[in-house]
Amino acid sequence: MSMINVDLMLESSEFFAALDDKIKAKFKARLLKRLNRKLDTEFAPESLADIVVTADNVFQLQKHISSIVSFSWLGLIFGPIWAAYHRIPFAVAIVVALFLVAWPVLMIDYAAYLELNRALSSASTATGVVFAMYGRSWLISHEITRYLAIRFPAQSVKTLSPVWFVGTGFAAPWLRVLFLVGLIVVLAGIETGLEIHLYG
Repeated sequence: MSMINVDLMLESSEFFAALDDKIKAKFKARLLKRLNRKLDTEFAPESLADIVVTADNVFQLQKHISSIVSFSWLGLIFGPIWAAYHRIPFAVAIVVALFLVAWPVLMIDYAAYLELNRALSSASTATGVVFAMYGRSWLISHEITRYLAIRFPAQSVKTLSPVWFVGTGFAAPWLRVLFLVGLIVVLAGIETGLEIHLYG
């Protein structure tokens, strides 16, 4: 099996390969800077093409790629909806979790529910910020990890559980968006119905 370097590994991600050249260059520069700090190498590589992916460093590479900041204004504005469009992990799961965590409190204590709702509003804003900063990296890391699992089967490279991609299985991006928007409408309707039923 031929050797692979980090530069080629990144290109194995369809999402990364389709990004704008400026975004790709920034991502590569940040990743190179991080790997120069974190990897135990005698000489600092001048490019990602100089770093060979091996059984010894594959786990480190997997970890560092997912934590590279690659900011998206659309990710900040649209949050999970933008993430669902690109099939970024956690998009639907986080939205569902934000709703479900409030329902038991709603059924027990209305005042506590109102307080929790205010906190969850801040949390949903923070979610948009997190997706904007790390959404691209999560998807790139996931796609690369699937590739690495084939290249290094003996290393048991861990891929994300399918549960984090629930609701993003539609092939068309706008179908994924419509599914999430529809889900939000349904969950909001259920919550409103519960509130009216319990407290009038």
